[in-house]
Amino acid sequence: MKKFSYEEKGYNRKEVNAFIDEVIANSEELINRCKSQAEEIKGLTEELERLKNTDSKDIENSSKIRASALRDAEEIIASAKMNASMILNDSLLRASELNDRANLYERKIKLFKKKFKVLIDEYELISKEIEEIEFDKE
Repeated sequence: MKKFSYEEKGYNRKEVNAFIDEVIANSEELINRCKSQAEEIKGLTEELERLKNTDSKDIENSSKIRASALRDAEEIIASAKMNASMILNDSLLRASELNDRANLYERKIKLFKKKFKVLIDEYELISKEIEEIEFDKE
């Protein structure tokens, strides 16, 4: 699981941006693979159509090729869907974790502000009390 370092205003932007770039690159690679596989399926489908126009012996062979191509296509599509689901689930989990951390830090900051205000108010009261003290002048 990717962990980011913290800066004054939250997570390190460079690290987060690098992580997002990595997710985008992985997604683009998956999309390119799907496109490549779709082109391969298209080519196999076109080949199947060409084979359908041959004599009866070739038609029997083309039926086998078609069945094989359809099985291959189904396997390719299933694999692509599984990979896409895994990437999406991983991204959603990471986003949820980041959101939880952000909420935690927001609560901690609010608590710190309240405590700091109380501290400042106490110092202000002490300061006023010191100003009101009359020192005996000899």
